[in-house]
Amino acid sequence: MQPPRLMLFLLAALFPFLSGCKQEETVDSYEVPYRERDKLNLRVAILPQGEDVWFVRVSGPEQPMQQHGKAFEDFVRSIRFKEKEEPPISWDEPKAWTKDPPHKDRHASYKIDVKPKPLEVKITKFPRDKFQLLANVNRWQKELNLPVSDAHEVDPFVKREKLRAKPDDQEVTWVELTGYGVHRISKPMEVAAHAPMKEPMLAGGLGATPFKYTVPKGWVEKPPRDQFTAVLFELTRDGQTVNVTLTALGGDGGGLASNVSRWRKQVGLPDSADQQLMNSLVPLKVAGASGHYVDISNPDGPAKLNRILAVVVPYQGKVWFVRMSGTAGVVGQNKADFETFVKSFELNSK
Repeated sequence: MQPPRLMLFLLAALFPFLSGCKQEETVDSYEVPYRERDKLNLRVAILPQGEDVWFVRVSGPEQPMQQHGKAFEDFVRSIRFKEKEEPPISWDEPKAWTKDPPHKDRHASYKIDVKPKPLEVKITKFPRDKFQLLANVNRWQKELNLPVSDAHEVDPFVKREKLRAKPDDQEVTWVELTGYGVHRISKPMEVAAHAPMKEPMLAGGLGATPFKYTVPKGWVEKPPRDQFTAVLFELTRDGQTVNVTLTALGGDGGGLASNVSRWRKQVGLPDSADQQLMNSLVPLKVAGASGHYVDISNPDGPAKLNRILAVVVPYQGKVWFVRMSGTAGVVGQNKADFETFVKSFELNSK
């Protein structure tokens, strides 16, 4: 007996739903690379020593990074520190690497011969009292177009160990990240030396500033303490010293909100939502460029750093920071001089 046509129609209509109950649809997952970007691996060894923190960094495409990863680790493990020597750092010279000419922004660097572009190993240092692991990890994550981690989220990327036992007892923090970006290497210094000068050079530190200004009475210029600082002034009142710095970072400088958040943490204040941080900024013109000004104070914060005045000015592909930092009392006494100093900024004539 043939089934009725109506029953056949109903069974045909229900078949997709009945079969759907037996097996779920599979979802394929795959990586979508950024257009014109490579999958890059970044490895950094961080070594605290005395008043400084030393960074040994290499980055590049995954395959050559895996191939030369052990050589990089061996190089880091060969590093020795001797405080009474100058320079205080030494290592075993890698035979297969090519040492670069001196560079103003780093202590030393090497090239590892890889096609089509070599890998570049950079050795730099930074003042220990200004070092923040999270801020550095966040900066490297942005370079690789990765989500920025909170303090409790960095453990998967960070490994701490002692390179050697006592009496050396040297500690190292390894950071490893993988993301997408463009593999670039530094231009040789010989090429840069023949390029037309766009900015006047200063001694030490960052090495250049597009501004000229009037320095308030009593401010004493000091040699910059790191490669990010172009100018450093100190002023002392009632036995307490505060610093005024002019520094620069490339790109967006890490973002306005993230910088304000970092300064709040330095003076012992809790973090705030990005919009609240942005609301604390006051628009300000500096040498004709549009900038922002912020005053962050916490009388209950660290004794030597509980107030920061900061001006942020994007100019010529960099973000410039003018900061006064120190004790709330002395910073407050000199706030007017700081504002007068910033207002005196003019562009250097070319």
